[in-house]
Amino acid sequence: MAIEKSALVIDDDDLCLSFLSEFLDGEQYHVATFSRATCHMTLQGTDRCPMKAPCYDVLITDNQMPGMTGLDFLALLRKGGCKIPEHRKAIISGAWSSEDLDKAEQLGCQVFDKPYAFDQVRTWLEVSQ
Repeated sequence: MAIEKSALVIDDDDLCLSFLSEFLDGEQYHVATFSRATCHMTLQGTDRCPMKAPCYDVLITDNQMPGMTGLDFLALLRKGGCKIPEHRKAIISGAWSSEDLDKAEQLGCQVFDKPYAFDQVRTWLEVSQ
């Protein structure tokens, strides 16, 4: 019997979102996708995590998005008591500032540069479990 794994992916670039979703599907993840972090927050309807356990095994978000950056989204999730462990959260960007990298380090999430290699993501997925 296959292990049920789930992933939340947020990216405003439709092509990146599609590629990452297809990759994770191939890695046996059930994937939920959103084009904006604010869409996910609206769907949840609360700023506090109501769950007793993580709602996803991993979370991957782009950083530069309209409405809310990925870093701000991850900080908001932390503040709201998100149950997904920090080491199972990743952020992707093609334009990192030293300030953004410092914030990512403080949040404890994995950092990927665009363009990223799926082998890097696969290795992170294996290690983070």
